[in-house]
Amino acid sequence: MKTAFTYHRYSSDLQRDSYTLETQRAITKKLAEKYDIKIIQVYEDEAISGATIEKRPAMLQLLEDLPKLKPDYLIATDQDRISRSNDFWIIKNALSKSKTSIVTEKEGIIDQTDITKDALSDMMNVFAKLERKMIGRRVSRGKLHKLENGEYEGGDVIGYIRKDKKLIVDPIHSKNVKLIFNLFSEGMTISGLLKYLYKAGIKTPRGSIYCIRTVTRLLQNPIYTGKIRTSDKVVKGKHKPIIDKKIFDKVNKKIRISRRVNPTRPSKFLLTGYIKCGVCGRGMKGNIDYGSKMVRKKLRRYRGGYFCYGIVYKACNNKITARIDDFIMDEIKRKIKKFKVSFKDSPNKFLESSKMESNNTEKELAEIDSKMSRLLDSYLAKIIDIETYRKRNNELKFERGQILRMKIQKDDINLQSEIYDFINNFDIDNIDKIDYEAKRNLIDIFIRKIEIKTAEYQGCRNYKDRVIIYWN
Repeated sequence: MKTAFTYHRYSSDLQRDSYTLETQRAITKKLAEKYDIKIIQVYEDEAISGATIEKRPAMLQLLEDLPKLKPDYLIATDQDRISRSNDFWIIKNALSKSKTSIVTEKEGIIDQTDITKDALSDMMNVFAKLERKMIGRRVSRGKLHKLENGEYEGGDVIGYIRKDKKLIVDPIHSKNVKLIFNLFSEGMTISGLLKYLYKAGIKTPRGSIYCIRTVTRLLQNPIYTGKIRTSDKVVKGKHKPIIDKKIFDKVNKKIRISRRVNPTRPSKFLLTGYIKCGVCGRGMKGNIDYGSKMVRKKLRRYRGGYFCYGIVYKACNNKITARIDDFIMDEIKRKIKKFKVSFKDSPNKFLESSKMESNNTEKELAEIDSKMSRLLDSYLAKIIDIETYRKRNNELKFERGQILRMKIQKDDINLQSEIYDFINNFDIDNIDKIDYEAKRNLIDIFIRKIEIKTAEYQGCRNYKDRVIIYWN
């Protein structure tokens, strides 16, 4: 009989994951029976996001056990339980090395034998692939049934109070919701709304200032009309509506009209999500009307750029022109050129250096295990209290996870060779000609965050001093 590991993960994302560990166990058990597979190990990460494997001890242990036990299959409810980030290609490659196939409820048995050939492609396109797979992703029958019975398992909603899995109208914040809808329906813009709420001292239930994202989502949420939106449909709830449907429809019609794109102007901004204000720490938003100034008694306009969200509250006026896009792509070019120079002789030096760096990993892991053991002894001997033990133990677990992740990457010589080929054969000269999505993929691979400092003077284009790039 063929063998398998099972992996279950309960997501911490807003604590709204309807796939409980019990549900996942039942599904993977049925899959094992269906394909006549013997489960030899069970791995579970509870209340942990799929964003990175570094903070998932069970997944790290699974990857460590793979080459030792070499199961025929890894069973999970679906692929996004395994990972939803760039770590997905690391996991798939490790499965390929041990000749382990994935089994899921939807896809059945997924052959992994040729995955090393596509590792680089997976790394480049993993977000796009997973996003397409996640579009229209299932709403479990159990959750839908609960919604129809009036039970609410979602997150906090401004204007309502959650009590016993039901939504009850908040007597204070429901008035603020009505105010926002009424002001917007009467002609006030989103920016005008934010300024009004800020000056009036009206804040969210958590005490935060209302931002563009919060207000826009609030205005588009059908929950205020007595309905609940799931991932692929809107169902009638059993809670009391706050907003009349006519006002809601009028507001959303206005939003749709305001979002019509002018085909002569850009509708996408390359650095959205990566670019942050270096003054106040807020995100920076792309804008087609960046600004203007008088030059020789003539008004000169600058089209396109990024401004800090704090500008809405007059709390921060940091901004930068859209030329930053070209600057970032040039920096990525330099990065790839630098790699090419270091690879100039042969891949052997690169591969050998990677191997040398991983030689001390086993010692480091053994040292951390020893520290964890001594820490437990100190707690049992009542030398330290439970809070100190938990804090230090979590720090050591995180440190162990980082080392283990690096070990998985560096031990894979085939993968290092593919990375070498990708960088060495990359056509730098045509980087400006690639499309928007390809550029976003490149930025995602090389860059974690871009920080913009304030300009020394108006019109300053010295980006080297203003821009701090945090590389992956």
